[in-house]
Amino acid sequence: MTLQENTHYLALSKLTPEIVLDKHYSEIALATIDIKRQLYNLIAINSLFSCIKNNRNDEASYHKLKGLLRETPIKTPFECFLYACDCAKEDILNNEDSFRGAVCLYIDNRSLLGNNEQSLTWYQALIDRDVSFSRQRSATTKAKIKKIAQQAGLRVIDEGDDNIKLIIGGKYAAIRLIHLRASGGSQNNHIKKLLHFLELPATEEQPFACVFADGLYSNTIISKPKIAAILTDNSSAFWFNTAGFEAFIRDGAS
Repeated sequence: MTLQENTHYLALSKLTPEIVLDKHYSEIALATIDIKRQLYNLIAINSLFSCIKNNRNDEASYHKLKGLLRETPIKTPFECFLYACDCAKEDILNNEDSFRGAVCLYIDNRSLLGNNEQSLTWYQALIDRDVSFSRQRSATTKAKIKKIAQQAGLRVIDEGDDNIKLIIGGKYAAIRLIHLRASGGSQNNHIKKLLHFLELPATEEQPFACVFADGLYSNTIISKPKIAAILTDNSSAFWFNTAGFEAFIRDGAS
């Protein structure tokens, strides 16, 4: 099949809304997170704080702690404490006095968890929470549509941030990505920018301008009259969710 009119994919997206548990996110998240390694690091970090609390001159523990904090990508309780103190991990790791001062301030003012079963459950929750941060979620959204496109045999060009390009039907399709889990001020501003992107006229270098929006809140956004109006006025603009994008890919790849 050849590509159909943009309103076809919009209508299909409305008829097939996003679901509560999207398999793409769970599959990608579980495949990319080394749970055992992250749990080990969190437990080891907590144990090192305990060692320093018992002996403020334990040089080996300071050294090991700094190394683990550098290599652990998720937010530890210590980092949350640093944010409350108006600084970040990166602000102290390269300054020994600041690092030791922050460590001592933390152990003097916060309780340290033991490494029992209850603590392990809490550590697991910390890992899961960190995965849900917008930066990780954005990367997952990109990985999701890359997978869909590549499985159809399409070439994907990574444009950085939340942008990709596909060669579909022999033409370039520039696609802006957004994951909409809930409403919010920053997301609403982002949506306005995406709508402006769709209003831009097509060019020879960029015949198609597309927005891919998934997540539960996208089910609400996609019904906005503004989206339908833009697509009606600009035949080279597309807005779709997962189902609409999959249909777009199937039609363009065949």
